Amino acid sequence: MNVDSKEKHPGPTNKTAELVVTIGVWVGLLGLPFGLVVTGPQLLLSPKGWPDIGIALTLIFGATLGLSIWKFK
Repeated sequence: MNVDSKEKHPGPTNKTAELVVTIGVWVGLLGLPFGLVVTGPQLLLSPKGWPDIGIALTLIFGATLGLSIWKFK
């Protein structure tokens, strides 16, 4: 059944995957500076501030970058 579904719908699945990766890369690229701006002053002022946002955005950026490199390799 997997072979049939891949043969019937090759285009949309590939385009959807590329669209998701592209959106993820742009979100990561835009989120990384935002995360650094948010966490930089917080880490300087109080280590118990909001570093989780920056860490999460950095992890998302790393994951999307890794997926994009793996996808277009």
